[in-house]
Parts: sequence; C-alpha cells; structure tokens
Amino acid sequence: MLFAATCQKEHDVLYTPLSCAQHRPAQACYVGRCHGDWTFPNAAAYEHHYETNHRYICETCKKPFPGEKWLELHLREVHDVMVRIKRERGEKTYQCFVEGCDRMCSTPQKRRRHMIDKHHYPKWFNFAIILTGV
Repeated sequence: MLFAATCQKEHDVLYTPLSCAQHRPAQACYVGRCHGDWTFPNAAAYEHHYETNHRYICETCKKPFPGEKWLELHLREVHDVMVRIKRERGEKTYQCFVEGCDRMCSTPQKRRRHMIDKHHYPKWFNFAIILTGV
C-alpha cells in the first residue's frame, strides 16, 4: 500500500515512498543465484548488474556470462559436440577473445599466452570465464 509522507532528508515535498528516487532504499537482486545478497543504490546500478550477471545465461548448464560474446564462446567451446570432435583430432579450437583477431589456439593455455603477449591482457584476467561464467 502506498501512502503519502514527507521527505525530511533534503526537501520537504510530499511524496509517495516509491517516488522519491534520491532517498529510496537500496534495491536488492533476487534473480538467479543472488538471493538478495546484492543491493544497488539506484535503477542504473541494478540494470548494469542484471545485464552483466543475468541476461546471458547458458540454457544447458545455467551459468551466467557478462555478454553475448562470452556466452557464444562458452557454448562453442564447452557444449558443441563438433568442436569437441575437432579438438580430439588435434585441431585448434580455442578462439582469441579479441574481436577481429582470427587466431585459434590448440589449448586454453596457449590462448592465454597469446592474449597476454599480443593483446596485452593482464595476467590476472579471468581467462577461465568461458568455463566458469561470472
């Protein structure tokens, strides 16, 4: 039930609690594995969280990814049977993360080395994101 109240924090304007965006309590996320553990001070922060943690979910293993590119790489490298067969034949199946780079590697470790050496990714980057999600 909405009720009228006066916002005493900075302005004495009659408002409904949900309409005072400046003083609204933090919004919690209950989507997926969050269970209300994450709270956000505004809608923009919550939207960013949702986009990077809940929008791109693998239908097979239910892992979340920060974007469409990461989900596509995950589907290809983890769940695609044809890629698995190619890998067993010794073909290079691990694609570079950088858009426009066509480099394919034979192992995740070689891809990691390529990313660090050629594209200056930091050594601490989560290269396992393709397997683990966020």
